[in-house]
Amino acid sequence: MKPTRVVLPIVLAAMCAAPAWAARVTGRVVDAAGHPVELANVRVTAQRAGAVTDAQGAFTLELAPGPVTIEIAQIGYQAAHLDLVVADEVAPIRIVLREAPVPVSEVVVAASSFGKAGKSEGATLRRLDVFTTPGGAADVFQSLRAMPGINAPNEGAALFVRGGDPSETVVRLDGGEIGHPYHYEGASGGLFSTLDAYMLKSAFFSSGGFSARYGGAMSGVLDIETQDPMNLRTVSVGANLVGGGVSTSWALVPDKVSLVGSVRASNVQLLEQLYGASRDYVSAPRSADAAGRLLYRYSPTGRLSFLYLGSGDRASVSSDYLNYSGVYTAESHNQIGAIQWQEALGRSVALRGHLGYQDYNSEWSFGPSLGTERERRVQSQLDGVWAASARHELSAGLRFAWRADDLVLQTQVALKAIHSPAPGPR
Repeated sequence: MKPTRVVLPIVLAAMCAAPAWAARVTGRVVDAAGHPVELANVRVTAQRAGAVTDAQGAFTLELAPGPVTIEIAQIGYQAAHLDLVVADEVAPIRIVLREAPVPVSEVVVAASSFGKAGKSEGATLRRLDVFTTPGGAADVFQSLRAMPGINAPNEGAALFVRGGDPSETVVRLDGGEIGHPYHYEGASGGLFSTLDAYMLKSAFFSSGGFSARYGGAMSGVLDIETQDPMNLRTVSVGANLVGGGVSTSWALVPDKVSLVGSVRASNVQLLEQLYGASRDYVSAPRSADAAGRLLYRYSPTGRLSFLYLGSGDRASVSSDYLNYSGVYTAESHNQIGAIQWQEALGRSVALRGHLGYQDYNSEWSFGPSLGTERERRVQSQLDGVWAASARHELSAGLRFAWRADDLVLQTQVALKAIHSPAPGPR
């Protein structure tokens, strides 16, 4: 073996590739005020050499002799170039970087005078959270079921907080309390929300420790705020096997008047024809809802909004219960209207007013049994917040509410006369 035949060519090649010698170039990078610029990139592209400045802005490069161009760059500063001839000895160099603004896209910050009291009070669900919650079906109430404190005994959307009845959880929409916020509502709640997730700005949920602002809540509070963009012009269309919908945000007058709305409809007939159904539907379940909010910003600190929410659903199915077979039919309609006002007085006082009305009607029938229910609500509310200091605030409010419930249950009994011929003489 002659190992020198293998090693010698490698050593000679390495000696030929390396420069005869290298000079050390040192320097500092500073800003216009003479302060060191840390973590600036200093490089010589032609020689594939580079360094990063330290806390004092100093750097060191090992460069081959000859003319070179040193490039210096750092975020927030203008890039600099320095032409230099590298010799045996190079005096330390000083490079000054000029500040340059970093271009960014427009950032819009929307603040509310009626923000929540903090993370310890509850959790806030945003519109993106509704769409990204696994198993939430892009529904506000279905997505809330994943939060701590809410039980899910069935596949419905009702909020069972620590096992309490869903009616014990106060549901508010834009500052006013509402009832029957579900489609296909029954004794244990409903299947999904009557409010399209597109309309959602935030949904604040608290299972305890809520303030007196929410009235006589027993189990929990769900405070929903609808979105209020001012200068958007968008239209969205969606459809699937069970329905479809259209939603829009449209600036009618830039910075002054805008409209947000959505319309949805569902019918499971196509899905039933494709995959069948476990129940015998006389007519396929169908539902529809529409929501709209007109927002008027009459001053830099004041705004007035008009909200309307209408929904309805119907289902008819053959049912066998005990010793009776018949058709169960249920139909409901719900309408909600509200006027909301906000104003800031100076830098420390914020006022908010709400006037709302709701009319809910439902009917069901099963054989000779019939049931009708009508619920009407009227309420007004005025809240005020005074920021006494950076760490203290005082809030107070007035509330008026009127509610009327009409529930009628009845049973129709059909009597059939049986006629037989009179007996003849024997």
